[in-house]
Amino acid sequence: MEATGAVIPTKKYRLPMPNGVGEPVNPSGQHIDEHQIVLEQWKSMWGIPLPQLYKLGLQFFKEKSGSKAAEVSYEDRNSLVAFSKQVYFGPCSDTTSVEEPGALDVVGLDRYRKWKTLSSMPKENAMAEFINVIEARSSAFRPWVEAQKRDLEEKRLQADANTKIAHADELRKESHSRLGEEAELQAQMERLSVEQQRIAIRHALNTQTEQQFVEYAAQQYPGDMESQTRLKDELQEQHYIEYMKQIGMEMRREDRLIDGNSQGDTGGDVLEHKQDIPEPKHDVLEHKQHDEVEGAAANDELLNEQSEINEKLGEVDDTPLIASASMWTRPQLDEFKSMVRDDPDSVLRVGRGETVTVRVPTHPDGSCLFWEFSTDSYDIGFGLQFEWTAAATQSISVHVSESDSENSESDEQYASTEGVDPEADRRNSRRRHKVPTDEILPVYRRDCHVEVYAGSHVYPGRGVYLLKFDNSYSLFRGKTLYYRVYYTR
Repeated sequence: MEATGAVIPTKKYRLPMPNGVGEPVNPSGQHIDEHQIVLEQWKSMWGIPLPQLYKLGLQFFKEKSGSKAAEVSYEDRNSLVAFSKQVYFGPCSDTTSVEEPGALDVVGLDRYRKWKTLSSMPKENAMAEFINVIEARSSAFRPWVEAQKRDLEEKRLQADANTKIAHADELRKESHSRLGEEAELQAQMERLSVEQQRIAIRHALNTQTEQQFVEYAAQQYPGDMESQTRLKDELQEQHYIEYMKQIGMEMRREDRLIDGNSQGDTGGDVLEHKQDIPEPKHDVLEHKQHDEVEGAAANDELLNEQSEINEKLGEVDDTPLIASASMWTRPQLDEFKSMVRDDPDSVLRVGRGETVTVRVPTHPDGSCLFWEFSTDSYDIGFGLQFEWTAAATQSISVHVSESDSENSESDEQYASTEGVDPEADRRNSRRRHKVPTDEILPVYRRDCHVEVYAGSHVYPGRGVYLLKFDNSYSLFRGKTLYYRVYYTR
């Protein structure tokens, strides 16, 4: 009986060399790690480490088994299966999880017994033996391995290239992100600057029109402060919008004139620009009214520029420069007509082909003129002039003529406001009149049968306002006109 605790001697295994390679030589007699040297021999022989080579050998055996590329004998097949089990499960023993096949499983039993003879052979030895058997029995194995190595190398190179590309993409994205952040910051600063300019312009316009709109709102809603405030805010908002539109149109006009001059064909560009200017539209505010003309600030700038041009051309007039008028509309048409009908002098009949001029002298106690008008069923032309003359009376007078000889217009001129130069019209108006006269608003057809048209103008001095109601373009229809004018201090 064997003594308790006795050690069973273990067989010493040396790692097999590759086929055709001799045993390692140690001429110096010094201690060397033969196992490591053999592993290096395998890698040098095949170009890949032994574990990776074994995986390729196992793949080759599974794919080519039974074909001409891997014709092996029954014994060799059993040996290859035994080596593979030794690599995967380790030594075969009574404690292994693999059970011994039954007596009827002849092939399985032979392979199991072959595996058992390997005893405690290390996994690396089993790998080496497996490769040696495959290579010895199949001449196609080495070329197949070389092809697999090339595929693996191509995959490795592709993976490296993808890694570099991904890294470059990351760097590019970071660079773009930084550039995008800088661009966004710049855009935010520009938007902030524009917004600050808008706020400053709005404040300046509101300051200039505050008194006029407050007085007009008081006329419309006496004693109702809430409605007055709402109406004033709406008028100032629309006044600002129209002023910004006018500035945009002036900038586009200057750009086109510059482009025309650079091409040596200014006249054609100016004509094209006039055709592109949209016809003004009068939008009805949801609640009350809105302003439809440019602000006083823009007018002051244009007047100063025109004054400089006039001085160069020798066309400076003795009369003061005149500010622009403000106009707006409101939808309370029936209410306005009902109120005006109470005063017979405020309802006029403008016959076909006629022009009615309402002369309104400036009042010594006034500082601003207001007007409102509407018609039944059809539109009518309206314009405003200022005559620099002292009126003999403060009474309002009405003059009717077959046509407006002072300011004759064609049907095309009534159609839209395209290409209008108010200062040029104003100078022409002064030349046509013996008494100096400024044209504040050119005569254009107004849809006053749809909504009430209203406006105001700050007195430029002492004189007479001429409100032109022009029906000269209508050959068949007369118009019923409802109007009223008043001044504020």
